[in-house]
Amino acid sequence: MVAFGLLDGHARHCLIGGHGGPEDPDKRVAEFMGAVGRILSR
Repeated sequence: MVAFGLLDGHARHCLIGGHGGPEDPDKRVAEFMGAVGRILSR
C-alpha cells in the first residue's frame, strides 16, 4: 500500500530528524506502524 509507505517515511523523517525525538527512533516507528497496520486491518 503506497499510503502506508508514505506514512512510514514521514514518521521516520519526523523522529530521526534530530528534533529531540526518542532514543531509539527505529523502534518507535516500528511500534507506530504496527499500530496503524492493526487499525487498518480491522
